[in-house]
Amino acid sequence: MLNQRYCMKNVMWTIMMFVMTGAWAQTQPVKIQIAVTSDVHGTIFPYDFINKKEQAGSLSQVSAYANRMRRDGDTAFVLLDNGDILQGQPVMDYYNQVKTEPTHICAQVMNYIGFDAATVGNHDIECGHAVYDKLRTQFQFPWMAANAIDTATGKSFFEPYTIIERKGVRIAIIGLTTPGIPQWLPRELWSGLRFDDMVEAASLLVNEIKVKHNPRVIIGLFHAGLDATYGEQKPGERFNQNPALLIAQHVPGFDVVISGHDHKPTSYNITNDFGKSVTVINPGSHSRYLGVVNMVVDKSTITAIGQLLDLKQLPADPAFDSAFAPQIDEVKNYLSQRIGAFAQPFNINEALFGDCDFVDLIHQVQLKYSGADISFAEPMALNVKVDSGDVCLNDLFKLYKFSNTLYTLRLTGDEVDKFLEFACGQWFNQMTTGEDHLLQMNNDNRMDANVYNLSSAEGIRYTVDVSRVAGDRVTITGFTNGKPFDAGTTYKVALSSYRANGGGHHLTTGVGLLPDELPSRVVSVSEQDYRFLLMQYIQAQGTIYPIKNNNWHIEPQAWVEGARVRDGKAMRLKN
Repeated sequence: MLNQRYCMKNVMWTIMMFVMTGAWAQTQPVKIQIAVTSDVHGTIFPYDFINKKEQAGSLSQVSAYANRMRRDGDTAFVLLDNGDILQGQPVMDYYNQVKTEPTHICAQVMNYIGFDAATVGNHDIECGHAVYDKLRTQFQFPWMAANAIDTATGKSFFEPYTIIERKGVRIAIIGLTTPGIPQWLPRELWSGLRFDDMVEAASLLVNEIKVKHNPRVIIGLFHAGLDATYGEQKPGERFNQNPALLIAQHVPGFDVVISGHDHKPTSYNITNDFGKSVTVINPGSHSRYLGVVNMVVDKSTITAIGQLLDLKQLPADPAFDSAFAPQIDEVKNYLSQRIGAFAQPFNINEALFGDCDFVDLIHQVQLKYSGADISFAEPMALNVKVDSGDVCLNDLFKLYKFSNTLYTLRLTGDEVDKFLEFACGQWFNQMTTGEDHLLQMNNDNRMDANVYNLSSAEGIRYTVDVSRVAGDRVTITGFTNGKPFDAGTTYKVALSSYRANGGGHHLTTGVGLLPDELPSRVVSVSEQDYRFLLMQYIQAQGTIYPIKNNNWHIEPQAWVEGARVRDGKAMRLKN
């Protein structure tokens, strides 16, 4: 009995020491590599379904790289994803909306490769509960977003964090997602959820994890950008949409902070407020890069340095390509269905300089299916080639990039004017001579504003005088049907779900509506997304004849013509 008690006492002491030292038993330094993808946006296969061509960067290269690293017994390997994978390429929409019964293709691929953990992105939430609720059960790894709170329970709806052990080193990985989701997505897509402040959530979790798990390494896997001032945000305010660098700087405990969301590849080390080095890395988007952090962990120190690996330069995995060849062929065949024809090509770049036939097509779709008086719409991307000839399902992804739905709101004439003034204030410089730039561009000759925020209107006639100061440029002269326009009258206005929920701040900062006021302005919401409505419209017309109705223009027109050439060359726009 005495010996038994003695043995039990030694076992308990050993367990206590194991916990107190964080499972640290190694006398030699341990090499660990953290590899991460982010904002893959459906580029899981080495095939571009939109443009019908092979593509070099994909998760096939990630699969080959992960296999090689796992065979390397010298370095422990961890593979992560940082969100926004479920939207972008049509293969995802096919499994989100059409082939919904089997295991989702994203789960098939990520389970095959062997991801260890992932964070939820805003475009993953955009797919709706039916999709992400199912994937929570199909992923064979933790899918995390600690600050996405189930309002019924007060607990994280997704996993808040995970603990991984490699060669005796305990690694904590905390997943957080941008709290801007309610400003961009319809409420029904995130019903039952709220999104807490990321900085506060990170601080609470680090302390909790240290007490419960005593990890040797702490990694932040954050679907949020590094620029806390983006969109005129203030770094000190709660619910910042891009606080990844703020957390790295001001929250103690992190060894690595992985950011995403902004699609800006970067890798560097900072010294935080507590004198500790933190590796900050963002692998960019669309499977162009794999972010890699090489760590050496010993008893007293952790050294880490990040780098970006160009996936186009890495070999693909033949076994991966073979395993998913049937799914690729199936999606190709589905997307090749003809839905109509374009009589002439579209030049979407014209949307930067005034009325545009492509944006007018979107306006016509919105007005037809909403019954609204006025439509607000935007180009979704620049330098998109839209040829004449047959239109297939895959072409809809060129024409309309995002999975928005169609909203109809009530706005007064004065609010319509303020909306347009705000849009033009982001879009155009004040020109004092014909030699000035018309477009607001940064030092890299790119638009300061995202192109999908450049809203124009249909249903009304108006001019934009860029010789005048921002806020006093738009003059609305009436409706295109000849009816008068009145600032005090309430009109039905068609616009995207992104814009209707506050995206781009046109309705909040521009018009002056409070975010909580937006739902009360809603008249109707389409059941289908834009691409479905666009498909319906093209099928009904048979052949689309691009028409620009010139309901608005920029003045002074002589200055604009010069700026069109000058700014087009500076931005390297394609004709």
